[in-house]
Amino acid sequence: MKIGRRQASKRPQLQGPPLRPMLPPKRSLMPRSRNLARGSRFPRRPKLLRGWRPTIVQDNARKLNKNVTAGKIFVLELCPKLMTSAQPTVLAGRQQDFFIFELAPGTLQLADFEASLTTSAEQNQDFQAPLPVRLSNLRIDQKTIDGTFLSGSVAYRVSGPTSGKLAMRLTVMLGKSTKTMYQALSKENLSGEGTARFHFKSLYTEQSRPSGLVVFFLDLAAMDESGPRVRALVLSNDLAALVVAQKVNLPKGPS
Repeated sequence: MKIGRRQASKRPQLQGPPLRPMLPPKRSLMPRSRNLARGSRFPRRPKLLRGWRPTIVQDNARKLNKNVTAGKIFVLELCPKLMTSAQPTVLAGRQQDFFIFELAPGTLQLADFEASLTTSAEQNQDFQAPLPVRLSNLRIDQKTIDGTFLSGSVAYRVSGPTSGKLAMRLTVMLGKSTKTMYQALSKENLSGEGTARFHFKSLYTEQSRPSGLVVFFLDLAAMDESGPRVRALVLSNDLAALVVAQKVNLPKGPS
């Protein structure tokens, strides 16, 4: 199933195997500490093989402490031989939201006993404390993703006042690059419980689909557009999904 039916004269469709989005467990796995590298506790802790635990934990703890500043996303890939589950595993998180993705064998291109850490670029953002909105039940409409668009819905529960130009914010991790997209909501404020729809276009570049992991983080923010760059006041927790993409170049269109 392809995403985004478009006329061939405007833009040729991406070719190659379909990409199926993966969602983590229905509820976020939230650490008790904001510092993920220092003894954070998770309701479901991924298990490393005993002989490799000290080296892997210490090395990645140093990397997390050095590279993951407040508000940054991290994506940590772990090869199967590091896991007691013998499955390629991806850990991803931002602030107090933490997600575990267990993938099919052969999905990650990692050497034996290798771990790879990627962090997002700095984003123009602040976080309201406490967060007045709780997001849950992320649903993606497409069974496969080709990068032309991403749509779906998310449930919200409001526990405090919200104001400003509200928008769903999508952060896309494409390898080592970070892309931020906004979709304004029709409501100027939220209250109670409900469902918000989202529809984002052009997730990837015009000419190719990236290879490797593509991680999506979705949250609710109030946009400040008074400056040269949009600044986000983040009002909710994050939800996450990912796909594993193989690089596919678009065929050249008519000259």
